[in-house]
Amino acid sequence: MKNELKNSTVLPKTLILFEKEKGGVGATGSLITLAHHHILAGTPVSFIEASITQRDVYNAYGKHHEVKLIDLTLSDAGDMLIDAVVSAPEGAVIMANIPGGSLSALDEVHAVVAYASEHMPELFNTNIIWTMGLDHASKTTLLALLECDLPGPVHLNLPRWHGEEQDYSLVDEELVDRIFASGGDVFVTPAMPKHLYDLFRVHQIATDRMASQANFSFGNRMKLGMWEKAVAAAFEGRF
Repeated sequence: MKNELKNSTVLPKTLILFEKEKGGVGATGSLITLAHHHILAGTPVSFIEASITQRDVYNAYGKHHEVKLIDLTLSDAGDMLIDAVVSAPEGAVIMANIPGGSLSALDEVHAVVAYASEHMPELFNTNIIWTMGLDHASKTTLLALLECDLPGPVHLNLPRWHGEEQDYSLVDEELVDRIFASGGDVFVTPAMPKHLYDLFRVHQIATDRMASQANFSFGNRMKLGMWEKAVAAAFEGRF
């Protein structure tokens, strides 16, 4: 098995687990933002949709991209996740949309991913992106997560949806130091204009397909271009 995995890729892959304490904090919007950045750069991107009850990523991207549905409550969820990484193209970025409130189910997934990463470092590397909310539960859960054995560094995402960096008053120096100690970083994801996000969420249109829509206006194109410029600046050299 080890030789099979070792010979299955030339360029290493990157698995990014988008995790959060609960829904509504901007994790899915952050995921599609980073995915859009990689797609524009020509990087192969595939998705893991673990949000079984709200399949926004699957609904919008499943028509044109590889999207694996994985129920984290199943005993073989970690196995399925590793299989999704193995089957992704070489050099791919695999974006995993993890539902909120699933940290107990994630323990087994983290363990399997950590084992695979340790024994097959040439296959893929793993990053965890924690999308921060404005309430104490988000910080408390993140601190508990940082106490666990994790498969990769934890990066703290402060989505612009909720305001400026100073609005995240619970992100103190101690928390930032814990993030840095994990090998992670702190960053801000630019907010997608609401009418463009609605095209994704309501009309199930992937961001890389928006400009090809017949009713996508010149003004829409300018707004999309401005957002893409902000995204390129925010994510240049990351992940």
